[in-house]
Amino acid sequence: MAKRSIYARELVNLMAGHWVARAVYAAARLGVADLLEAGPQHVEVLAKKANAHEGALYRLLRALASVGVFTETEPNTFSMTPKAELLCSDHPNSLRPLVLLWNELEYSAWDDIVHSIKTGECAFEYRTGSPFFDVLEKDMESARIFREAMAGASRLIPLAISEVYDFSGCNTIVDVGGSHGNLVSTILSTHPDLKGVIFDLPNVVESVKNKMGDEASRCEFAGGDFFESVPGGGDLYILSRIIHDWDDEHSIKILKNCRNAMGSDGKLLLVEIIIDTNNESSFGNWLDLHMLVMQGGSERTEAEYRRLLDAAGFELTRIIPTGQWQNIIEAVPASI
Repeated sequence: MAKRSIYARELVNLMAGHWVARAVYAAARLGVADLLEAGPQHVEVLAKKANAHEGALYRLLRALASVGVFTETEPNTFSMTPKAELLCSDHPNSLRPLVLLWNELEYSAWDDIVHSIKTGECAFEYRTGSPFFDVLEKDMESARIFREAMAGASRLIPLAISEVYDFSGCNTIVDVGGSHGNLVSTILSTHPDLKGVIFDLPNVVESVKNKMGDEASRCEFAGGDFFESVPGGGDLYILSRIIHDWDDEHSIKILKNCRNAMGSDGKLLLVEIIIDTNNESSFGNWLDLHMLVMQGGSERTEAEYRRLLDAAGFELTRIIPTGQWQNIIEAVPASI
């Protein structure tokens, strides 16, 4: 009986997980963390600044304090915690845009997860009538939040790649789907002999040009569609968290275009989560489900990446841990 009671409590906690997520979202949308950066504040003051109901805001912050987001230092007075700091807009590793993305544009798609599981189809497209990236092209505000979310969630990845991968012998790297340019900028800043190409949709590339720092002088900015072609002339092609967005058919098309763009001695790096086959609890398993719901994509096992690369004319040579969730999957053109 005692064990059944424990299991019931654990399952109820899992069932209530979306309550926590939505509470974090409410605090992020109201900008509570930004208001607390200067120091502890009474909930009455916070409520006025956040244009919120004092009693309701207290209940929100009390609940979040119970999971380590904010802390009640004195009765009705709250202050920051390390978790709460990541909700600040100006934090270098801010997760606030990711909270907004997951809880606004992307949240309702999970209402149709049963459709995805029954059909294998993307719930977001089923609900909205349009693919995710088509919606971003039309909704500038959502596109901005998406870019900021991806930049914030991946800020540590470029540095990790720069530190663990040997770029010697490489002259030009092509970042396919380079978006905000953080990856190329970080690599070039630590490898002064390298040149870079940032390739993405034309409107994305235009916005990146104006935000690049000193490394911009060693960069080319190319606009296009990676389903049609990829810029040639690179020694190393990097796709960081790109392939997981797509199903096998679309992924192979992107990879084949990379193969066609590079010489026989070129290399390809995929930066992706690799799913373990032991079914232990991991963020990758949940992100895999999210990719199904949102875009029809997937996280993959090592064997699945080998099959994808083989179908596109590549041979997987090694997998390099980065210390983050993602690994570097290195591949070279397959021998004929």
